[in-house]
Amino acid sequence: MLVMQITSLPEVLLSSMSVKVCAIIVTRNRLKSLQKTIHSLLQQTFPIYNLIVVDNDSTDGTKDFLKSLSIPVRLQIIFQSNLGGAGGFNAGLALFRNSEAEWCWLMDDDGWADCTALEYLKPENTSGIWWRNSLVLNESNTNELAFSLCADGVWTNDKDIIISAERPIHTCNPFNGTLLHKSLVDDIGLPISQFFIKGDETEYQRRAQRYGYITETYVNSIFYHPAIREHNVGNVPDSRVWIYYYKVRNINAFGDRAGHIRFDKKASFTIAKEYTAETVTSYLGGKLKLKGALIRLWIIWSGVVASCLNHPFRWYIPCNK
Repeated sequence: MLVMQITSLPEVLLSSMSVKVCAIIVTRNRLKSLQKTIHSLLQQTFPIYNLIVVDNDSTDGTKDFLKSLSIPVRLQIIFQSNLGGAGGFNAGLALFRNSEAEWCWLMDDDGWADCTALEYLKPENTSGIWWRNSLVLNESNTNELAFSLCADGVWTNDKDIIISAERPIHTCNPFNGTLLHKSLVDDIGLPISQFFIKGDETEYQRRAQRYGYITETYVNSIFYHPAIREHNVGNVPDSRVWIYYYKVRNINAFGDRAGHIRFDKKASFTIAKEYTAETVTSYLGGKLKLKGALIRLWIIWSGVVASCLNHPFRWYIPCNK
């Protein structure tokens, strides 16, 4: 892992900020999206103090872009092998813990913040809620959420329902405009790299709640992201099927501040049966060939095996993700 530090503002100006917020972006091979994300951070009405970008071994020109990047805030860049979103946020938060900033603002490289998003998360209010999430809207249709939330006992993607729901809203879309106080990170530990992807962010939120922290979505703080909708595994391109190993293995897993993982083998088995039924139905319906069906079943049940053994095998690591 290589860390580059670039200071673009005079130290006297940086140190004058009363409440310091460190933004953290994890990226891999999404150069255009990353540029949009960074631009949105520099337009905030509540200015960020510094920016940490974690690059998971990009091959699309991202490295050269980051090395030449000049922005009016302190910039720190971590170049590392592809450790997934979990390993990226682990590295970024570890660097944040040794910084002067009080808050960190987490996001992937394919989301971007409204210019008032950080202001409405109220970082100057340093008491009470230590996990504050932006409301994540579908960038293609801002009347709906990119990911569902639960409010008043109902899970929905309808923005109007969430906006009009009773406050507070304790469900969140973690690591998409997520503002965390350093005291929370110090207390519950770091995201666990071994998750790689899928479930690491929800495990981190559940861990925070298990350690006694309230998590809340601030509906006036707007973050944009492509809509994510669950697909039938039979309709997923072969190049993306590897994800299901992590979806099955990581579901409902528990982590602790020391970085230990306990997988939920019952939940893994249950979801694997659902994915198996989808695969068989797709094969019998002619949507999948036998080879594609067998590959899916192998990947799905590999996740169950890893869960039952309680071992975070990294059996599937994509070359282009």
